[in-house]
Amino acid sequence: MRQLIIPIKLKNVYGTITNSIINDGSQHIYAGGVTSGMNNEGGTQTIDSLGLIYNSALKSQDADLFVSGTASTITINTGTMDILNGGVVTGYGSVLNHRFGADYDTHLSAGGVLNTGSQNEPGQINTAQSFNAVIESGGTQNIQNGGISQGSTVQQGGTLVVQANYHPEDQNIAPTAGVANNSIVYGEIDNHGSTDNDTVVKVGGRYSSGYARSSDTNTENISTSNNLLVEQGGYAQLSGYSAINNMTVAGMVDSRDQSSLDDTVITSTGAMTDDHRGRQLRQ
Repeated sequence: MRQLIIPIKLKNVYGTITNSIINDGSQHIYAGGVTSGMNNEGGTQTIDSLGLIYNSALKSQDADLFVSGTASTITINTGTMDILNGGVVTGYGSVLNHRFGADYDTHLSAGGVLNTGSQNEPGQINTAQSFNAVIESGGTQNIQNGGISQGSTVQQGGTLVVQANYHPEDQNIAPTAGVANNSIVYGEIDNHGSTDNDTVVKVGGRYSSGYARSSDTNTENISTSNNLLVEQGGYAQLSGYSAINNMTVAGMVDSRDQSSLDDTVITSTGAMTDDHRGRQLRQ
């Protein structure tokens, strides 16, 4: 099927447009409008409330996507996506693969997946950044392969995974991890061989850490957490030789497998068990 190329002039959509390219122009999807199969190679796309964009990609650092409606199955090779008031990345099987650009205020509903850092090509390290994502119940954000998140909020039933990626095709390449900063967790955050900073585990929230191991390269990465706060009603399970620095415990922490704890403060409401023996340190 031939693709429609939209040059400098403005393209307004009230109906449906498919399999198109924006080189240096603008596309405006109004309420009820639908665009799919769109490759943005340097233009600006605006999706109004009740508008829909899906199965599309941003492929230039000059590509911009502003979403007040719905975005589904978007790939950011480079460029910027802004989720505005009321906008959402949604739907079962809906995936935002984010490699080198930036996304802002992304909302993931049930079944939605945001891959901040996506290992699509062997040995390639990503520089993706996600700011202020909201992961609703049933949604997942994966921070990996050089990706960085800032200020993600994980609602009850949502999951944030920060993990290391191995490169068995070239053992000279060190494992490349993701980094999660300033996450607010009412759901679950899992750190597998990566780094999280200034994570706050709220009531009902769960934090877990452990090493990531590659059977192909016989190497492993430990998890590192700096300034972890487990509030009253929150829970953390530390395992796999995790390195935990400056943790404050007001909830419950289960420390296993010789995790390294440095400068831990346990408040009057907090409790911690030490290693697999289950020895309670303080309450």
